[in-house]
Amino acid sequence: TVLLAAFENRVAGGEINLITFYFAKLAVRTAFTFTSTRPYTPGMWVQAAPIGKVVNVPDEVHETPPYPKTVSGLQMLVNGVPSGIYAIVNKTSINFVIPWSAAQGYAEFLLFNPGTQEIVAAGTFLISAADPAFKTVNGIGTGQVLATNFDDGTLNGPQHPVGLGKILVLAMTGQGLVNNPPADGNPPPAGTLLPTSDLPVVTIGATNIPNENILFSGLDPTYPGSWTVIIKVPDVAQGGPLPGKNIPIRVRFHDVPSHWGFGPSNSNHYIRLTGPNGRNTKSAGDKIARR
Repeated sequence: TVLLAAFENRVAGGEINLITFYFAKLAVRTAFTFTSTRPYTPGMWVQAAPIGKVVNVPDEVHETPPYPKTVSGLQMLVNGVPSGIYAIVNKTSINFVIPWSAAQGYAEFLLFNPGTQEIVAAGTFLISAADPAFKTVNGIGTGQVLATNFDDGTLNGPQHPVGLGKILVLAMTGQGLVNNPPADGNPPPAGTLLPTSDLPVVTIGATNIPNENILFSGLDPTYPGSWTVIIKVPDVAQGGPLPGKNIPIRVRFHDVPSHWGFGPSNSNHYIRLTGPNGRNTKSAGDKIARR
């Protein structure tokens, strides 16, 4: 026997008084590279949507933190803990930051209506120590990474390349747990720097930059869910990259590389992109420009 519960979720009756509830499946993907086959991390900016189901609520966007735990009457629970939600848009997409309490292993994600007690959608996803992902200029996870030239504040790109020995500020997510994290949905307290548990390995071109060139790696001081990495581009003596418009950049953290992205011919196929086959210039967030 199959019945529909009050919110059109299926209820199946079986033998020995067994009752099983079915909820809409929840899809989750990284909000910077839009990949969905990688594990997620505490404090990571992600996007979720119920598959085949529209949430009939008004759009609501909160650009200024702290991010609320209930938006448009809905919550996003991760192992029962409400997340800070940036926005619900198009009646389908929920942009939120995974709670710091999410432990490594499989976690239950529930899109939940606390007013009616409805579980709108549900899914189980893997939480890991790190999954570095670049934010990109176009906002859809491909092409030029979002990096700021520190000296003049311009956005790095072909029109504003960076010089050897100069400083770049990289926008990322997926750094994982930090010591004494802020409250969920909040940035670090004003004037507080919250570094990552260790320094990442940053590769520009074919060169791993020395640790002394990684000036900071930690939580973005303004936006929850964002990870800031500030680097000094190696100079000539350090083997800095030759001039170019499409210089690959990689960040490896806790042995997890950043260069996972779309396949060259299929945006739904997520692969580990490598340099020799040329796909790295089409990957999610992997290019800088230098003069």
